[in-house]
Amino acid sequence: MDLASFSHGKRKVRIGKVRRRPNGVNEFVEYVVGVQLEGATEASFTKGDNTMVVATDTVKNVCYVVAKRDDMNSPEEYGITLARKFLDEYSFVTGVRVEALEKPWSRAIVNGSEHVHGFLRGGQGEHVGYVEMRRLGSGISTSVEGRIEKLDVLKTTQSGWEKFYRDRYTVLPDTDERILATTVSVVWKLSQTQEVDYSSIYRTLLNCVYDGFFGDPKMGKYSPGVQNTQYLIAHRMLELVPEISEVSMVLPNIHFLPCTIPAFVKNKIQFEDDVFIPTDEPQGEIRCTLKRPTSLRAKY
Repeated sequence: MDLASFSHGKRKVRIGKVRRRPNGVNEFVEYVVGVQLEGATEASFTKGDNTMVVATDTVKNVCYVVAKRDDMNSPEEYGITLARKFLDEYSFVTGVRVEALEKPWSRAIVNGSEHVHGFLRGGQGEHVGYVEMRRLGSGISTSVEGRIEKLDVLKTTQSGWEKFYRDRYTVLPDTDERILATTVSVVWKLSQTQEVDYSSIYRTLLNCVYDGFFGDPKMGKYSPGVQNTQYLIAHRMLELVPEISEVSMVLPNIHFLPCTIPAFVKNKIQFEDDVFIPTDEPQGEIRCTLKRPTSLRAKY
């Protein structure tokens, strides 16, 4: 039998980092890190020979050593530094995969002012960086992806779903007034990894989601369906961030069903787009990937 693929590493390494600024303001980030190493470890699987295996406990320790030396300004930057550390430290390691997930901590507002060392969790999803780094001849190849995950968004109006295909199995009525809710997942690929402001890209793409989903704070933006909203958001991301070559989005349609329970019917209580029954399954799942045209990609 052939050993088709093999790797090892550590996952769910949790790291908290405080950056203490000279002005007395503290910054805090929390990452959950996973690492997989590839290289000359086949014998550990086939013969029980662990001579060339970096222990997973050592992998964990290296994650903390790099955290001590790195500012951890973004999951992508930390992932690149960590992957390079493994290649520099262990000549027999041929490839490294790092996933760094940033937990959403934001500065606390107390009596209308930002607290210098207080933080609250939640609100803006999770920022994830994914790095693959491999030896390639005498050099190193690096690929970087950024992700937005677990970003829950909802709007109470300016959403509809109508004029869709109908057949004998269709019972869903047309509507131009409904709640639209989803958990946003975005993956973007970088066409370059040098001199990239990963944190700025993340903030720009997060704003694209907010603007594309919610629209103007006073007027909103009508969505004729998750598909169109998703496409326009991804299209805007590629327009605003030239370093990105590809964007993929997954938007589940999380349903809030009109409350027309028998007790309402019996008592002639009308549904007036006011009382809903939240559900989390089943749910629609809408996916799309937009790629920059090859002729434009070559510019960056």
